[in-house]
Amino acid sequence: MTGPRPEPVRLTVRYEPGVAGRAPHSGVAAAVEAVDEDLRSVGWFALRADTPVVTELPRPGRYLLRGRTPGGQLLRTQTEVVADARSAAPPEVRSTALLYFCGHGVALDGLQHALLLEDFGRAGRNPFEDALDFVRTYEGMRGCAAPVQCYFVDACRELVPFEYLNQLNAWAPASLTNQLHRRSTDLVLYSTGYGQESYAPREGETYFSQAVRAAFAGAGARRGHDGLWRVTTAGLGDGVRELMDHLPHATAPRHGRADAGWADVLQQRAAQDGNPGDAVLRELPGRPKVPFTISCDPHEAQRQAELSLLDLGGEQALRHRPRGDAGPWRGEIEADAYDLLARFPEERWPDERLPREFVVPPSYPRSIPVRLT
Repeated sequence: MTGPRPEPVRLTVRYEPGVAGRAPHSGVAAAVEAVDEDLRSVGWFALRADTPVVTELPRPGRYLLRGRTPGGQLLRTQTEVVADARSAAPPEVRSTALLYFCGHGVALDGLQHALLLEDFGRAGRNPFEDALDFVRTYEGMRGCAAPVQCYFVDACRELVPFEYLNQLNAWAPASLTNQLHRRSTDLVLYSTGYGQESYAPREGETYFSQAVRAAFAGAGARRGHDGLWRVTTAGLGDGVRELMDHLPHATAPRHGRADAGWADVLQQRAAQDGNPGDAVLRELPGRPKVPFTISCDPHEAQRQAELSLLDLGGEQALRHRPRGDAGPWRGEIEADAYDLLARFPEERWPDERLPREFVVPPSYPRSIPVRLT
């Protein structure tokens, strides 16, 4: 009778040419073989001098890594790989619980956040009787075995006055608690602050949904000491809030009616309950894409500017926008250091070059100061 099959383990390998053999082979690739204690080959992987590599080995144990660079340098080292506690845990312990609500919501007297479902208003006596009490829902998740829980609430939190409830002959459902007692490992994000409205463009996703998707894709990533980029609960929350701080300028009619006045969507700010832990939600295969917003100061120079993000110290435009657009330049580019160039063919303003601009998540908002000639 055999025991359970051992879990595979991951090993991060970094080649430092200045240490091994004292030969500067920066950027040189090498084919490296991993050999177990029984001298059996368990796999090959490509290694570069400037990039950490993550490889999977079949089980914990002692391994010999050996290879040779194209220049003939011999690479040889031994390492012991221990089991990853997360990999050894049963599936239910490694899981993440996710609640994402997108719809209508209000704050009621005695009820911090009522989420209105598709059958809202069908209750004969009280339209709020079947509203979902988010605080009670969250407290009810205490029994969930998932060690990491993420809650995204994309709904208005505007306060409905008690007098208005009286006019409707309605009342807020009794709540066991009106205070959310957040657990230290949980991420709780709202699309807007308490008492505020939440918006969406006329077509497509809400602004909050766009920010969550972008942050999870990479704008909420952080680079670890091993060189890998990971999206964590803390990074995701920071990313969403910063992306919401740089929404494109837009207005929306209050309460859906133009005659009720217009609200500035830029006032919408994502809100977070407490500070979540730093649980890893995903590991990126490479460098994340970072959204950028670039403009000129003064604004009058914007339409005349040819804007480019260049490789460091070079002239190769990795991203470019020709002149003619009076709005900010919006786009995305891989996280790295770049030179930022504003060129003015009409020579009313001198060209401006900002060297070594670090473009890192969550976003890169930049205003280029321009002087009159």
